[in-house]
Amino acid sequence: GAFEAYRKLCNDFEILVVSSLPGLGSFDGLDEKFLGYIGHTGHEVANLAVHESDFLLVLGARLDVRQTGNVTDKFVPTGKVAWINNDESELLAPRVRVDWKINLDIGLFVDTLIPYLNKQNISRDKEWISHKIEVRKNQTDDNYPKNNTSCIYPKEILQKINKFMRKNKGVVVTGVGSHQQWAARHLAYGPDTWAFLTSAGHGAMGYDIPTAIGAAMTIPEDHIVLCVVGDGSILMNIQELASLAERKLNVKILLLNNRRLGIVSQFQRITWGNDDGAGEFKSPDFVVIANGFGIPARRILQPSEINDGVEWLWSSPGPALLEVHIDHNADVVPMLLGGQMMNEMWQGGINGL
Repeated sequence: GAFEAYRKLCNDFEILVVSSLPGLGSFDGLDEKFLGYIGHTGHEVANLAVHESDFLLVLGARLDVRQTGNVTDKFVPTGKVAWINNDESELLAPRVRVDWKINLDIGLFVDTLIPYLNKQNISRDKEWISHKIEVRKNQTDDNYPKNNTSCIYPKEILQKINKFMRKNKGVVVTGVGSHQQWAARHLAYGPDTWAFLTSAGHGAMGYDIPTAIGAAMTIPEDHIVLCVVGDGSILMNIQELASLAERKLNVKILLLNNRRLGIVSQFQRITWGNDDGAGEFKSPDFVVIANGFGIPARRILQPSEINDGVEWLWSSPGPALLEVHIDHNADVVPMLLGGQMMNEMWQGGINGL
């Protein structure tokens, strides 16, 4: 509930903002000062900004390995770190170097800090700030060929979905896998617009449909639940489509089907150069399954079908499922791998290390 306080802090003192993956939605994702989320599958510009910063103010995040990478002695190598957390047990066991540890509620801390900063003469590197904002506007994470007509890329479909989201409010729920990272990267969240629910570091495949049902039963009726799933994760609890159909909840399921257990396959390719165990995943006919539960469903295969498909999904009353066949070989790129500093994200390619 401290959003207005730390938005004022960032506006008054021209501070750039990043979040953790579970922290998405704690700051307005459409604000130009927001660079994205950091860490293992975070936005490259967010990781770079943290790595290059001369002062990092951490409000509540745990600074765990998914956020910092495992090269802990090079986290913010030339800057200072202040860590504010109301959980003293977290502060007692930092994984990275921390210069100031303050056990305090974030809202109280920010309300106390602002009047103090007003009395200080603080210099800012406006050129650095402007450059990072410009890079974020032109972000290249998960880039794809713009004139492509042969297949659908994950970023392409999510950017289209994002435009529809701006007209509404609601909750985005994901399962676990590549789709989870793409949804985090390419959809915009905010404290009073779209919340983000994901199992994050717990990695609980099948979290998607049950959580979407719970969210839809809780939020206002005019809000939407967008459930982003992959062809692997959805199968863990696909029987819950029965609960969804029975309650006629306003849940829109976006199924990104790459016929591959994507995130596992990607790690296998990086590590061993092949993905025999996860590279070819023969999924069932999800449209038939959804229809069998009484849920309207469609499938799209080509970029030319994106507009009509998304329009249908968004305008359908009650629950609906849109299965999107995306590029089989699409990876989460870039990615922070073991042994890499925050400014050294893997840029794609088999055996990229």
